[in-house]
Amino acid sequence: MEMDRSVLRSEPVKKAIERFVPVRLNGNREVDLSLRYRILSSPTFLVLTPQGDVLARREGFVPVEEFVSFLRGAAAPGDGGSGSAASSSAVP
Repeated sequence: MEMDRSVLRSEPVKKAIERFVPVRLNGNREVDLSLRYRILSSPTFLVLTPQGDVLARREGFVPVEEFVSFLRGAAAPGDGGSGSAASSSAVP
């Protein structure tokens, strides 16, 4: 997957994601969560509160700069930076 090879391994994304607890789910195996969060395509990236509420959502390929902005926006003042970044993939 292109996101894995280029974007998620980039230094800017690694630094931006430090504030989160990354979780990867296989949408084919985690059907309950896929339904709960309406994950219809892969990849889908969610930033969740500790209670499981969606703070931010992106679907499909996202270039490095846009992905960093996505993460920074999700960690904006007011949420306390205590979210989890979840990624869903249909690939095992």
